[in-house]
Amino acid sequence: MITVITILVSLLLPTLFGTIRSAAVNQTAASINSVRTACAGHSALAAGLATDASISPPAIIALDGSDPRAWQFDRILVLESTLDGLFAPKIGDSVLGPTNTRIQIVAGSSTATPVTQENSAYNLDGTGVNEASGVAVVEAVITGVSLEDAKALNDLLDGTALGQDANGNDFLGRVKYAAPGTASSNGDTSGAGNSGSSGSGNGNGNGLGHGAGNGGNNNGNGNGGTDSGNGDGGNGNSGGGAGQGSGNGPGSTVSPTTVTVHVYISHR
Repeated sequence: MITVITILVSLLLPTLFGTIRSAAVNQTAASINSVRTACAGHSALAAGLATDASISPPAIIALDGSDPRAWQFDRILVLESTLDGLFAPKIGDSVLGPTNTRIQIVAGSSTATPVTQENSAYNLDGTGVNEASGVAVVEAVITGVSLEDAKALNDLLDGTALGQDANGNDFLGRVKYAAPGTASSNGDTSGAGNSGSSGSGNGNGNGLGHGAGNGGNNNGNGNGGTDSGNGDGGNGNSGGGAGQGSGNGPGSTVSPTTVTVHVYISHR
């Protein structure tokens, strides 16, 4: 019976996780499309995109980075009653803020602007031209998205033909993201400081090296190992006690498995 249950669980778990992931991607796409519909109502209400019509009289939203309403654009839509709730996608790291997941309105760019991860250009139909040119662009930014979810969102909104290229970049269609780069992680290393005579020896050990304390409160330095790190050693016992010091040094490099996804919503 236990064996049968184990087999059934192993067969059902991938399907269950796949269903959960698909539901999260579908919810995110639906939320983005809701914001898109709200932007159409906002434009009619405010006679422009970069305008806060939740106050009277309506006020222009600055797009130079000085106006917090620019990265809280969904909040403006909610206050105007053109959107039911704030943007909260089910994919990504679920961290909301000016440098994390958000609905933002940014300055537009010319038709000749090449698409990059960070700018407001979007090659919507794959012809190589920025079709999101103009004064302002509304986009969703979702941080900490797994590559699987990023691809699934693209396939749902754009189709596979407007997916990522051979280098792992997806700069076609409404969904765009850059291939994950390589980041360095800090490795914790330990260095042992050996006091050579009685007293307190502070061992600043670089990497895995040993430092000899010259009595009293003198410092001992030692070199060794591949990673470098400085740390204060503990008190050494008389006659050669060891004080352990730890520090952060360069460790191995790791390849991130998440990307920041930008999704075109509207422009004018």
